Amino acid sequence: MALTGTVQKFEDLPAAAGVGSIYRVTGSADAGFATYYVVKAGDGTWNETVIPDVNSNIDPATMPHALVRQPDGTFLFAPFTWQARRVGDEKSNPTPTFIGRPIRDVFFYANRLGFLADETVMFSVAGDYSDFWRRTVLDYVAADALAVSATTTDVATLDYAVPFNDGIMLFSGQRQFSLTNGDAGLAADTVEIKPVTNYLMSRNVRPAPVGSQVYFASDSGGNVQLQEYTRQEGSDATDAAEVTAHVPGLVPSGITQIVAAPDLNSVIVLRSGHADAYPYQFFWNGNEKVQSAWRTWDFEGGLVISGTYFDGRLSLVMKRGDRFSIEALDLRPTAKTINQNALIHLDRSVTLTGVYDAPRNRTVFTFPYQPDPSKVVLIRGTGSPHPDSQMLNVTFDTLTVVSVPGNETGFTVTGGETYGFRFQFSRQYPLDYQGRPLTTGRLQITNWSVVYTDTGFFQTEVKPYGPDVMGVTPTVTNYSGRLLGTASYRLGQITYQSGSHTFSVGADAKLATVAITSRSPYPLTLVSAEWEGKFFNRAL
Repeated sequence: MALTGTVQKFEDLPAAAGVGSIYRVTGSADAGFATYYVVKAGDGTWNETVIPDVNSNIDPATMPHALVRQPDGTFLFAPFTWQARRVGDEKSNPTPTFIGRPIRDVFFYANRLGFLADETVMFSVAGDYSDFWRRTVLDYVAADALAVSATTTDVATLDYAVPFNDGIMLFSGQRQFSLTNGDAGLAADTVEIKPVTNYLMSRNVRPAPVGSQVYFASDSGGNVQLQEYTRQEGSDATDAAEVTAHVPGLVPSGITQIVAAPDLNSVIVLRSGHADAYPYQFFWNGNEKVQSAWRTWDFEGGLVISGTYFDGRLSLVMKRGDRFSIEALDLRPTAKTINQNALIHLDRSVTLTGVYDAPRNRTVFTFPYQPDPSKVVLIRGTGSPHPDSQMLNVTFDTLTVVSVPGNETGFTVTGGETYGFRFQFSRQYPLDYQGRPLTTGRLQITNWSVVYTDTGFFQTEVKPYGPDVMGVTPTVTNYSGRLLGTASYRLGQITYQSGSHTFSVGADAKLATVAITSRSPYPLTLVSAEWEGKFFNRAL
């Protein structure tokens, strides 16, 4: 349909115009009047419309798609329907800034859908995620779509938008910005983007918000530095702290994801295509951080592809050989394995039901995957005469089928592969009367004690001359929960005890390494530790 004509004022529109006629209303340029377009409706009224013969559609094939829940509970991943331009022309209602540019991030904020494209943040109409156009050119409407750009003296391509607290943090490769809108709501006359800090960031790793902090990564000399960025509510962030400073070189380069676990005060750093993960856990007491702890997880035989966290469970997409699977880690302190009295620590843990083979007098269990014969373990579940106890003499009938002697039916079994746990204590120092460590003199540690709770097994390992001395056998002691005089212990039954375990060290604190280890599937919860020793100050 073509343009019918042009008039200067709305009052000049011809009354005899036919239905569907489109006129341009130019107004007075001196008065700053915006040109607009109207179309004659069937009831004789004139409605605002778009200039004819202009491309006003957004191609859904080149836009972000939507994952939509269906009535039957399944999900459909398909192109989304985007609103077309309905009023104005290219000047009064220009094409959204992301058209023709890569959309680098998608987010939600203040009931709007947001896109990042180059240095620009584009917001949809409030409450309508499909509409990125003005709905009228005759007046400014605060709820209409809006765009705002980051203005700096250098190139600042925006990679990520992280909504948290009372605004949005915008991240580029070398600079961070704060987007705020004040108390009046998100509108063109209230929104602003301000540069706040200049930290290098790994552009292929999305920052992860946890409470009032945002964690982002930067590569440095073949390793990763994880930055903890804090933005106080009602103000802009001005600084970040490196939380890997006390463990330099621990996290190798090549990380692809930071997974946030807010209820655990943790983030988990992942490297796609590698068999490891690096959890970081922290705890704040007011304005003082009293815990800043890193761990290392090694997934023997499996490669991490990606992960997500929800409601206490870390779900990982894993690749083992040529097969992919989703494996979950229940990280809740109260977690228990299905049909067990505690959390059984087995890799690729599954619940199995046995079938009794009477001619062989054996019970057969079938795994849904091919377990490692050197690591496979079966643990009896509740309902068994000996719950939580380990089945012995496991033999493989096929690559996925195992059997054990006797009739072990009537209850479920937890099957999986054992893995190792190791916690090595840092070097210990005596403290002076002001609580400062004494770095001179000699500290001879005699005994070490660990306090545990609901624990079934662990080992202590002492290397008196350090980890790298060849030919020296470490001293190892076992704790199994089988304490003489304990009324709760019965023969053939696993018990979980709480208490303390003391073992001898007899070594110079400067050289000795003390560790807690276990390859047992039974729970191990350490609460605290203490040591006894003799200190000789050479300066006296």
